[in-house]
Amino acid sequence: MTAEQYYFPYLFNTDSFNKKLAPFGLYSYVKYEEETKMPEELILAKVDFKDSLLNIAFGRTLMVQEDKLYHWETDTDGVAIDQISLNNLTSDPWVLNTKLDLSHLHLGKNEFKTHLGCNNFITYARKSGISYGQAAYEKFAIVIVAQEQVNLVPFHWFNQTHAEDDYVWPATARLDLAAGKLYGRGMRMPDFCIELHKALL
Repeated sequence: MTAEQYYFPYLFNTDSFNKKLAPFGLYSYVKYEEETKMPEELILAKVDFKDSLLNIAFGRTLMVQEDKLYHWETDTDGVAIDQISLNNLTSDPWVLNTKLDLSHLHLGKNEFKTHLGCNNFITYARKSGISYGQAAYEKFAIVIVAQEQVNLVPFHWFNQTHAEDDYVWPATARLDLAAGKLYGRGMRMPDFCIELHKALL
C-alpha cells in the first residue's frame, strides 16, 4: 500500500500527520488567518520550538514516505510536486521541484523520466481530451508515476450529487498494487474504491 495522503486542511488530521514527523524530531501546527479564523497554512517545526522551518500552503496534498515529504497541487494537464528531505530539516531546505506536463501524454502508459524519490506516486488531475459521452462530466485522470513511466487512467464520472464541477472532486489516494485497487477520498463525496482494470474506458 502506498503512503497515506492528506489534503490540507479539509482531509487532514494533525495527530496522524505528526506521528509521521515524530521520527525526524518534527511536528506540525496550523496557522490561522486572524480575521476569518480559517486555516491559512501548515507549519513544520522542530519539537519544543514554534519557529517555522517549512510552510505548506492551503489546498496542498501531502504525504511522508521514508525520509521525504512530498506536497503538491494539480491543475488541468499539470502536477507540481515539491520533494523535501526531513532529515536535518532547516529553515532553508533544499527543495526538489518536479512539474509533470500531462498535456502531451496519452491515456495509458507513457515513458516519462522524473526525479521523484518515490515509486508509485499517485494523484488526480484534470486531463484535456477525455470524453465520456455524457452531458455533464469531469475530465479527471488518475495519475500514477512509477520510476520512468507515467500511467494515466481515466476516472469515471463520480459526481453523483450533480453539484457544480468545482464543488466535488477527488483529493487523496492510496494504491494497493497487489490487489490493483485504489482507495480514495474527496471533497463532498463518499470514500471510494476503484478496481483500476475496470476504470479504463
